[in-house]
Amino acid sequence: MIGVGSSLASLWVIGTMIPTLAVGVRRLRDAGRRWTELFWLLIPIAGLIVMAIRMSEPSKQ
Repeated sequence: MIGVGSSLASLWVIGTMIPTLAVGVRRLRDAGRRWTELFWLLIPIAGLIVMAIRMSEPSKQ
């Protein structure tokens, strides 16, 4: 029974992570930044702060 719960949790994580990354890439591209800046998220606390600042920048034409 425990295996079913963890399998469903894994599917949920994969199912929500991919669209979230796609939205992040789109937001960075709209701000005139490169998608590779998503790798900042690999740094535990500082990465979240950097990405919050980057994603709050205004869009460029």
